[in-house]
Amino acid sequence: MGDSLASFIVDQLFYLAVIGICALSIGSNQELLLQYLDTIDIEKSLMVISAFLVVTLPSGYLVDKVTARWRAELTTTEQERGSLKNAGIWIGVLERVLVLVFVLFSEMQAIGFLIAAKSILRFSDKNEFNT
Repeated sequence: MGDSLASFIVDQLFYLAVIGICALSIGSNQELLLQYLDTIDIEKSLMVISAFLVVTLPSGYLVDKVTARWRAELTTTEQERGSLKNAGIWIGVLERVLVLVFVLFSEMQAIGFLIAAKSILRFSDKNEFNT
């Protein structure tokens, strides 16, 4: 639609309409809502939400602090490496989220595939940079 104020307002009005329809629907079916809430395991849900919060920014901060002395030895700038600003941060967050999702679904093979793919990409990047 665009980035205009009018498109933003129309978009928000659609969201409000959907929320209103959902509220009316739930209000008339309170028993259904209560049954749904009874099936949710609150403790497990909070643990999963907490795990996702921890693997995003706090663990990235920890990795940043642990690897600071090796990063100080790097002399090339992002422009010399042809790198995007903060790309490594977001790639790290995405990798940790993917590993957590794979662990939650007991897909350990996928974690191995992720590590192998990352190694292959780094190896090809290293060869491109050296040639």
